[in-house]
Amino acid sequence: MPDKTTPVVEAEPVVEQTPETPINAPTPEEIAAGADKPDAVSNAIKAEREKAKIEREARIAAEARIKEFEDAQKSDEERREEALKASQTEAETLRSQIKTLEVKQLRSDVAAAKKLPPKLASRLTGETVEEIEADADALLEDLGTLPGETPPPGDGGARTPVPPKDLDDQIREAEKAGDFRKSMSLKTQKLLASKQA
Repeated sequence: MPDKTTPVVEAEPVVEQTPETPINAPTPEEIAAGADKPDAVSNAIKAEREKAKIEREARIAAEARIKEFEDAQKSDEERREEALKASQTEAETLRSQIKTLEVKQLRSDVAAAKKLPPKLASRLTGETVEEIEADADALLEDLGTLPGETPPPGDGGARTPVPPKDLDDQIREAEKAGDFRKSMSLKTQKLLASKQA
């Protein structure tokens, strides 16, 4: 029986690739040899920074060329679709702003109609006239009475005047309470009133 062996394939040597260095950049050996020279080190740092700057600029230019190429490849239909989407987004934003302004105006109108102070208009809630009016009525109730209504008795309305008490009654009440100063003052008032009469 023949011996079946697989042929041995030799692996290719691995070559390490190093990034390209600028023509005037020093080699690592030169950097190490000039480490005791500050100018050599600073020159090496400058060369590395210059290399990084060149690579960054090349990458930005390549990205710009790719974007240009992609845009050129787009059909007229794709461009119209993108423009339509942008227009729809802008229209939706404008509709939202208009709705907000309309509700704000409704709140101001309802506040004026309900005779609320203008600075309270922003506190009203609701999206429709009915909702805003209901909130304004509730706010007015919380604040006190509705404009044009008669206040309930004893709640800030007009009071009926109470006739003054007789000076003799007031003197007796003051003496009963032990307020002799008030009693003396009232007696003096009584005496002056009797002299004027």
